[in-house]
Amino acid sequence: MLLLTAFIEVAPSDREAIHAALSDVIASTRAEEGCEDYGCYEAWMNVAGPKMKSARGFLYDVASSTELRPR
Repeated sequence: MLLLTAFIEVAPSDREAIHAALSDVIASTRAEEGCEDYGCYEAWMNVAGPKMKSARGFLYDVASSTELRPR
């Protein structure tokens, strides 16, 4: 399993346009085969990319996982 966490910074004036693009991107990405969860990243780059001030990310190769639940 791969886990990617990314962080972007945009100008406050561009925040609404980027937020408006997220609903469709999240839904379509979660529908992709093998996707277990998706927060908001790459598919909306057409809107966010030109407005980004900076971006960074981390890619993790996960060998196993343990589900944590409150008792």
